[in-house]
Amino acid sequence: MQEFRALCLFALGRYHEAAAVMNAVLAVGPGWDWTTMISLYSSVDTYTAQLRALEQYVRQYPNSADGHFLVAYHYITTGANPEAIRELKKVVELQPNDTVAANTLLMLSPASPPTTPPATATAAPAVPADKVVGSWSASGPKNAKYKMILGSDGAFTWNYSRGGPKQSVKGVYALDGDTLAMQPDGGGTMVLEVKRKAPNEIHADIIGAAKGAPGLEFKKSSS
Repeated sequence: MQEFRALCLFALGRYHEAAAVMNAVLAVGPGWDWTTMISLYSSVDTYTAQLRALEQYVRQYPNSADGHFLVAYHYITTGANPEAIRELKKVVELQPNDTVAANTLLMLSPASPPTTPPATATAAPAVPADKVVGSWSASGPKNAKYKMILGSDGAFTWNYSRGGPKQSVKGVYALDGDTLAMQPDGGGTMVLEVKRKAPNEIHADIIGAAKGAPGLEFKKSSS
């Protein structure tokens, strides 16, 4: 319902409000696909005219983070990921604390190869691959709940909820040292830097999150 509200605001040209609603929607899970969105329109031409009006708004107000974020969402929905990445980079530049934009950009962008640490630095110890297999749970700000299930077959499930329905993403993962890369079935890559604090505890930092983000404290559960 919130995503439908954002679409109505977009159609009315109320881009600031539409972007705020969509930011909240994407904070808890992926948005609609193209088939779902276009089914709400009488014709593709009608939607295209509204998108062109938004693009004109972004050109007219190049420093509007809301405009760049909203057009990025529509580019993602239409499958124009390279254009969405360009717009999200602008959002992150204008609003460095927008973790939704940063994390969405991370999901769309290919994982960057890890940089080689300086010779004087001590590399973080590798996390044994067999020690991450299992079901892990963590809590975040604003009553957010996370569950990460890593299978011995290389498959993962990532669940998220924050006072509403649970959002779930599945795909495959790989662990290289202390870098855990998860590739959802829908595309993109989410990369975590993990540190094993205890046999049943892992600290995870989302690479690409806002500067100063505290990360997640995962604890292993029996289910």
